[in-house]
Amino acid sequence: MDSMFFTNALLESADDTEKIGQNTNEDKEFLLKVAVTMPKQTVEDKKAKITNYISTVIPQYNDEQFRRHFRLKKSTVEFLMQLLSGDLNDDHVVRPGRRRLSGEVNVLMPIWTLSNQESFRGICDRFGISDGHGYRIFCRFCTSLTRKIDLFIVWPSGNNFQNNLIGFEKLRVNAFPGVVGCVDGSYIPIRGLNAENSSYCTRKKCRAVILQGICDHQMKFIDVFAGWPGSSHDARVWRNSPICKRLCEERDTYSPHNTHILGDSAYPLENYLLVPYRNTGYLTPKQKYYNQKLSSSRVLIENAFGQLKSRFRRMKYLDMIRMDYASTVIITACILHNICIEQGDLLDEFEVDDDLVELLETRRFTEDGVGKRVAITDTLFVNK
Repeated sequence: MDSMFFTNALLESADDTEKIGQNTNEDKEFLLKVAVTMPKQTVEDKKAKITNYISTVIPQYNDEQFRRHFRLKKSTVEFLMQLLSGDLNDDHVVRPGRRRLSGEVNVLMPIWTLSNQESFRGICDRFGISDGHGYRIFCRFCTSLTRKIDLFIVWPSGNNFQNNLIGFEKLRVNAFPGVVGCVDGSYIPIRGLNAENSSYCTRKKCRAVILQGICDHQMKFIDVFAGWPGSSHDARVWRNSPICKRLCEERDTYSPHNTHILGDSAYPLENYLLVPYRNTGYLTPKQKYYNQKLSSSRVLIENAFGQLKSRFRRMKYLDMIRMDYASTVIITACILHNICIEQGDLLDEFEVDDDLVELLETRRFTEDGVGKRVAITDTLFVNK
C-alpha cells in the first residue's frame, strides 16, 4: 500500500475518534512517525504495464475504431506486416531472459508512435514494453522501411509518366499543361538541438527542419528531401537537393518532352521548373490568368503535406533529441503516406498545412525558362 495513502487513511481514522472526545494529538504524531518509517516501493519495483493491449483490446476494435486509433486501415497494417516480415524478426531485439513479444507489436507500436502525439513512455506502457525496447523497435521499423524507399517514392516513367500528365490535365478545366509534379517545402517542428544553434530556428522562432516534397496528381510523393535547418530558404534547399542536380544533368529522363514541375515564387524559373509571375501590381490579364492556373494545380503539394500531418501527427512536432535520425523518421512517414494512397486508404478530411516554409521570392531565372513561361501564358489565355 502506498505510504501516503496509508498516512491519510490513519489520520482520517484519528479525526473520527476525535469526534467522540478521545485525545488524538499524540496518536497523530505516532501515526505520522509510523508512516515515515514505512519502506518505500520504487517505481522500478512496481512499474505498471499493460500486457494485453495487442492480444485482447485491439482485436475488439471494429474497422472504424481501429482506423481512428492507428490512422490506417487494418488491411494497410496487414500489408506492412507482410512487407516487413523478413526484417522485423524479434531475435535481434529481445534480450536474453526477456519475454518474446507478438510479431504485431513490431508494426503496431511504430505506427501508433507516428500517428499520435502521445509521449513515448506512455506508448511503451500501452504496448507493455520497456522504453529501451520500444526505442529499438521504432528505430528498426523506420530503418527497414526507408531501405525500401525505391519501391514507393518513385519518379514516374514510361506509362506512369504519361498517366501522370493526363491526371494533372483532368484535374481542372483548361488545366496547366505538361505538369510532372508540384514542389514545396514544409516545416517539421522539432525538439532537439541546443539553444545556441540558431540555424534551425524559423522566422516564427520555432525550431524545425525542412521537408521538401514533390507530388504527383494523386498527391503521392515522387521525391522527398528532409533534414535541412528551418532557417534555410526554399531556393537554397532546392539547389542542394539531389533531384535538382538530376533535373539539370538528366533533363530528358526526368522532365522530357516539354514537361516541368510547378513551384511558388521562392523557386528559380527554369525550363523544367515553372513559377508564378512576381506580383508587382502591374500584371497583365494574361499573367494573372497564368498565375491562377499554376496555383490551382500547385495546391496539390500543400494538400499532400496536409494529409501527411493529419494522418501522422508526429510530424506536427517531432519530439526527438537525435537529429541525425530525424530525417529517417520523416521519410518513413512519407513512405507510409504513399503506401496508404496505393492501398486505397484515403483520408476523408485533412487539415491544411500551416507550416509551409515562408515565401521569400527569388529573382533567379534562365532565358529558356522565361521563354517557356511566356509561351504557356499565351496558350492558356487563348484557350480560356
